[in-house]
Amino acid sequence: MQRWLLTPMALVLSLAACTASRNDMHTDAHADEPLRKLNPNPQQAYRITLTIHDAPGPLVLTDARAQYDVTNETPCGKMKPQGGPYRMTSSEPLELTRIDETTYQGTVYLDQILDEDYYGKGVCHWQFTEVRAALTATGASKDTRFAPFLDADKVIAQQSEKRYFWNERYPSSDFEGYSDFGNPDIKHFKPELRDSLFSTTLRSEKVQP
Repeated sequence: MQRWLLTPMALVLSLAACTASRNDMHTDAHADEPLRKLNPNPQQAYRITLTIHDAPGPLVLTDARAQYDVTNETPCGKMKPQGGPYRMTSSEPLELTRIDETTYQGTVYLDQILDEDYYGKGVCHWQFTEVRAALTATGASKDTRFAPFLDADKVIAQQSEKRYFWNERYPSSDFEGYSDFGNPDIKHFKPELRDSLFSTTLRSEKVQP
């Protein structure tokens, strides 16, 4: 059986690009600079359900996050000495409670971060970007991180998305701590691999806070 769906170099480049966009990001500004203030009474609530289908072994939920980004950081944010704004982004913990062996649920709030004038230059506007989770075989650092996500448009539209993962990357791959974001299209995988897949589904439902 062919080990890679991509060439090793292409896989490394793909991993680097995905990791850069989906790591647990925070502001580039100094730690003592204000990043965000949490809304004490958020109202825009969506229930997120994570379901695991046909995993080749146990999976542990090691992390879940809601991503928020400032949409107008250039006029409202702190500027770097060499010019250009520091990126204003926050990856907030998302509490997902285990319902049964294959299901987790929690609530994400679109208005979790307050729009405020953080730098005396005008109001910074925060926008919810996505929810994501990380599942591993044991929680060990060497395990593959299976990392499904659901973008803001689908959360707000109360949609779901199934993502497929290759069993051969469970519990780990040739790269320690490899992050596998899966693929929503089973046709992405060669026909001979499609019987060796498991999947996750992330589903959104609007609720009253």
